[in-house]
Amino acid sequence: MRKKSAGGFTLLEFLIVIGLMGILILIVTPQLLDFNKKRYLTSVAEDLSQAFEQAQLFAAKGVQTVPGVFIKHYEVRLTRDSGDGAGYYSGYQIVRVDENDNAVPLAVDDKEYSCPVCIYSANGASFTYRVPTGQLDNLTNDPETVSVCYPGLGSFDINFDSIGKVSIESLDDGVCSCSLVKCSP
Repeated sequence: MRKKSAGGFTLLEFLIVIGLMGILILIVTPQLLDFNKKRYLTSVAEDLSQAFEQAQLFAAKGVQTVPGVFIKHYEVRLTRDSGDGAGYYSGYQIVRVDENDNAVPLAVDDKEYSCPVCIYSANGASFTYRVPTGQLDNLTNDPETVSVCYPGLGSFDINFDSIGKVSIESLDDGVCSCSLVKCSP
């Protein structure tokens, strides 16, 4: 009489399944990491473009947020450390400026991004929206362009013009670089 085998998988079948799962993980993991990097880069670009929109909106509506202080304009100021390369920034602030050209304490918004993402602006670090028109003053170019870069992945260009229109270009997967002290090995 033949002995009935107990059900289940043989060791060989089990090892084959484990091997196939390992191969799938090796294929999917790099794609998942790139997806996460692209998502972070996209969120930084969207966040920065919304900062320009918010400053323009506050200026156009003449938002006066501090009792007894006349807000003359709102500025989007790109922030950096002293050792960062020329034109490279790690974040931004939306600052209220009074009639004496002094920044009002406590920024409206203040963001610092983590490495390796950086912001690049060839034409300055401060963009001023006048109250109550919302017009952008002192642009070198109209529209102006600021880039958000993730080295090895690509960059987004954010374009904004003197009347407040803001747009994000599609991802440019060309070479971009960041020169930030905090990101140096």
